[in-house]
Formats: sequence, C-alpha cells, structure tokens
Amino acid sequence: MNAPNEPSTPDSPAPWRLHIHGASVTAQAAPGGYFALLDSAWAAAGGAPAVFSRTAYGGSHFDIAGFHFITEATAAAPAVCLLEWATTSAKAFDPQRVDAVMAHLRQRGCLPIWLLMPRLDDPEHQRGTLRDAREAAARWQVPLIDLTDLERDGVAFSAVIRDVVHTHPEGGRLYAQALCQRLAALDLAAERGRFLAAGAGDADHGAVPQLYGGEAVPAALRHVEGTVSVPVQSVGGSVEVVVEGWVGPHSPLLQVALVDADGHSAVTQEVNLFDGWCHYRRRMVSRLLLAQVPAGRYALVLTVLDEDPRDRVELRKPEDTPFTGARHVDVQRLSLLNLAPA
Repeated sequence: MNAPNEPSTPDSPAPWRLHIHGASVTAQAAPGGYFALLDSAWAAAGGAPAVFSRTAYGGSHFDIAGFHFITEATAAAPAVCLLEWATTSAKAFDPQRVDAVMAHLRQRGCLPIWLLMPRLDDPEHQRGTLRDAREAAARWQVPLIDLTDLERDGVAFSAVIRDVVHTHPEGGRLYAQALCQRLAALDLAAERGRFLAAGAGDADHGAVPQLYGGEAVPAALRHVEGTVSVPVQSVGGSVEVVVEGWVGPHSPLLQVALVDADGHSAVTQEVNLFDGWCHYRRRMVSRLLLAQVPAGRYALVLTVLDEDPRDRVELRKPEDTPFTGARHVDVQRLSLLNLAPA
C-alpha cells in the first residue's frame, strides 16, 4: 500500500498530490488567477491522475510566510510541492531558509519544484529572487519551471498582467496551460526518487519553525487590546515571531518586547499592522519580532500603542469608512523560531 504521499503506480491508481506553496499570484481567484484553471489544463496536457492544492499568502514573502508556513504545505503529504515565491517584491531569499525548506520537503517525502513567473517591473527577469530560485534548484538538483520565458514564444506580459504580477483571465489561462504542459513533460517519479535518495547532510540545514493554530495559540494572543504577556522559552540566537491574523481598518501600531526574568527588556520593536495599500479586512501573515537574544525564559509582551497607525504610513487610496473603534490584533496562527510557549 502506498504511503500518504506516494503517487500512482500501475498497481495503485491513487492520484499524484501536486501542491503549490506561494504568494499572491497563487492566491489569486478566478477569473484572472491561474490556480482555478489547473485541473482542466492538466487534463489537456495528458497528465497522470492528480489533485492540485495550494497554500498561498498575499502580501508576504518567502522568508516570512514561505518559510514559517511550510509545514502547512506538507500537512497533506503531497508528492510534489511547487514553490512560487519569486513574484513578490522581496529582493532576495535567505539561503539558509531556502535550504531548511528544501531539507524539510525531503524529510516529508516531497519533491520541490521552483516555479518562476514574471513581474512587469523586472522586464529583463534578473531580480534577485529569480537568481536565488535558480541557484537553489541547481544546488539541490531539482526541477525548475520558468514561465518568464513565455516571452520568447511571443507572449507580451504587459497584455496579460493587470498590475505588476496578477493576471487578466488570458494570462491565467496561459500560465495554467504552460505550467501543466511542463509538469506533464517531467518524469516526476524519477525526479522525486533521485531527490529523496540524496538526503545525506539534511540535518545540517536546521529545522523549520513550529506553527501553532487553534487552541494551541495562547489565549491572550487571540484578541489583543491594550497589553498582553505570554511566557516563552528561548534556545538562544536568532528568534522570530510571525503571526497570521485579521488585518484591516482596525489594525494598530504594535509594540513587541521580550522581557527577561528580571523585568528588563531584552528587545523592544514596533510594527505597524495597518496596510497603506489595502484597508479591507482580510487574513495576513506578519512578522512581529526578529532579534538576537540569549537562551532563557522571557515574557513576550504585546502592547497596542495609543497612536493612529495611519500617521506612520502613506495611504495609497482613501479609506472607505475610517475606523473609530478600539484598535486590536486577532491572531489565528502563531509561528515561532527558536522560541516556544513556556
């Protein structure tokens, strides 16, 4: 009997589980987004039985959502995970985080495939994240699907992309068709077998962060007004706190601190959760803290500051209805690097 992420064989008709872990282009809904068209495009390409799924995070980057939420991508035990992160505005990927994600995918029996797509503000397709993805694919000897080369086939990206990265319906159709044709042309079973067999040294790349959801999120963080404190334990070194929660007109300017057992602040940082681009209520992944601290026990202290966060950002468009209630933070999921609830 096949393992949960074993693809189909002549004796086992279980479909391939093909997962896409990516940014807002992968999150884009119909009629413009490519993801909704994959089933029909895959059938047209003659691919083996397959089920497509996705984890997609608008407004974030590989080093934040891509890294911190990779365990959500592997939770369904896909045989293949396409990594679509070079469309964001990030300048580069952290190579250590890339390697940790690649090692995690191998440990979970999953073949990574880097998926590259164009940005209109990078007409030569030379931005750092494209370079980093190409280097990662070569270093780990895994496939890469590069849709920036559709230009060589006569595609004018300015005609199929509606802003900088998101597609019109025709662009979504082109992306889905090209992606499925190139996926179907790969010998995925052989590629996956080679990747899984070459696992020596993966432990050297470190672990991915621990993701907490539901009741595992400390109750104090699920709705934050004023000041809340949560005990945590640090193993020392670089620590990071990333959350997914509701943002929108209610989002505050937030102070985040790690306070040691003597009551001294080891680090204090501020983060503005109000988005100057999009004011509507939606889920968003945000980094709250990144710092170097010694090992030990701390209090993670979040304080909603009594200041209008709109004064700290440039509003790219007017608010429909300015918020007048109590500003707050609602955390649905929490990801911790080198930290754990104490």
